[in-house]
Amino acid sequence: MIIPLAKKQNASNCSDFCTTCLLTHASKVMIKVLQQRIESNVTTGKVIGKDQFRFVKGRGTRKATGSLRILAERCMEHGKQLHIFFVDYGKAIDCVNWSILMMALKRIRVDWRDRRVIKNLYTKQEAVVRLGDVCSKSCEIRRGTR
Repeated sequence: MIIPLAKKQNASNCSDFCTTCLLTHASKVMIKVLQQRIESNVTTGKVIGKDQFRFVKGRGTRKATGSLRILAERCMEHGKQLHIFFVDYGKAIDCVNWSILMMALKRIRVDWRDRRVIKNLYTKQEAVVRLGDVCSKSCEIRRGTR
């Protein structure tokens, strides 16, 4: 059930509302366990390159930013420009090709049960929207928090 929360008084447009993800404590624990399992596969299997940050402990974004500043200064010393591209994978989750993701998880030897949990969390989810005491028809959630 999705319950829109008004960002401001007298909200009338969709942009005046926000949604939030309210998971049960059991779901939060399950997601944390799942994350640790996958993280162990990723860190031991050389899946994440040395140029990727924030996914592995000890490789935070501050360290990456510091490295980029040094690189940018060196480029400027030689009269060259540096162009940097950042991808927020948290926002890109809506654009994931789930069949390719499942194949990739299988390739890095993520257990089939864990893959099934991920698939069930993010595909074919349905919800109703409740405004006051009235609920909408059930519909598939294709984008955003599930």
